[in-house]
Amino acid sequence: MSTNFFRASALLAAALLAATGVQAQTGPVSKSTCVVTGGTLMEAAGDREGHFIQASAGTCSIEGGAFSGGVMTQNSIWDSDGPKATLTAGNGVIRGPGSIAVYQTMGGTRSLVVKDGKVVGWTAAGRVAYPIATGAFAAAAGKTYSWTARLTGSNQYIIESSPE
Repeated sequence: MSTNFFRASALLAAALLAATGVQAQTGPVSKSTCVVTGGTLMEAAGDREGHFIQASAGTCSIEGGAFSGGVMTQNSIWDSDGPKATLTAGNGVIRGPGSIAVYQTMGGTRSLVVKDGKVVGWTAAGRVAYPIATGAFAAAAGKTYSWTARLTGSNQYIIESSPE
């Protein structure tokens, strides 16, 4: 697999983990501007051609919505089969002045964008739940959010989310 494939996959994993993204449904939409802060390249699972596992981490600044002004740290694990992947685990913490929220992923998918045989980006979507939210973030406690994400540059991505 190409280096671009691995890099794009790492970015996607972090993005999906971010978990505050969604297509505008109801309520305020938030935009998280994110950067990959750690993780691994895709590791061959060893059971079949094109099957990889990937763990990654990211940090995001959030604008708008219930978590506006917050900073999110996230972790994710992806199960990839070629250009498609399933989010198997993910969680994170959003911090703001006097506020904190914890989320757990409820699932997600990603697809690599390929042009002329090369990976040029990715898109992803999924859902998260907020079992803990305090302070200015308290309205999100017990709620679920949907998110979408996309690659915007080297080690950078955007997540858009809204409450369900």
